[in-house]
Amino acid sequence: MAALALTLPGILSFGQDITDFRVLLTSDGTGVVITRYTGTETHVKIPAELEGFPVKEIAKDVFGGGAIKSALGSKTGITGVELPPALLKIGEGAFANSGISSITIPDSVIVIGKGAFKGSALVSVTLGKGVVSLAESAFSGCKSLKTVTFAEGLTEISSAAFLSCDALEELNFPSTIRKIGSSAFSLCGSLHTVRIPDSVEIIEMSGGLLAPFKGCSKMNLASQAALKRRGYMGTF
Repeated sequence: MAALALTLPGILSFGQDITDFRVLLTSDGTGVVITRYTGTETHVKIPAELEGFPVKEIAKDVFGGGAIKSALGSKTGITGVELPPALLKIGEGAFANSGISSITIPDSVIVIGKGAFKGSALVSVTLGKGVVSLAESAFSGCKSLKTVTFAEGLTEISSAAFLSCDALEELNFPSTIRKIGSSAFSLCGSLHTVRIPDSVEIIEMSGGLLAPFKGCSKMNLASQAALKRRGYMGTF
């Protein structure tokens, strides 16, 4: 993909200059992929478009503190982010280990990559209607994550998606959910209430991982019974 030269003058909200973003064209040439952020703002508003092209993707590790570290991440203090309305994809580890405390995923987003928010400081998450399958380890290790709002349309939560989210207390699954992967909510020690619809067909117990709710020792009896009726065979 060809790189775009950001030449437009101007200042975005929160003091951001548009030249703080490095981008590539998407493979079909209809939008751009954010590949790097070089600014210093702790609250980052990702623009809806750059040089007239809509921002459609955030690449791997851009704002995360993973192996490939960007200018911002958990070590340098990014605490908030606003996503653009036409965004389609959040790449692997894009916000991993970052300091953001809340995120609202636009309905336009259809892909949240593996480990996209892993180990971040999230307290609350609201998922948009476009996400059908939530990737492996997407929010694992988010120790402060207390509330997750699922949207109708989500059919699968992959393995370890919310593994070790210690502060998570309650789950209300959408009526569209079909599959819950191994270790999806394992070691969520504060989880006490799960409301699970009859739409669930698979609660995965294989793959050498933990049972999806193993280590959820505070789970109330009504929630345990509901999970067992849907085929859960693991311990809590």
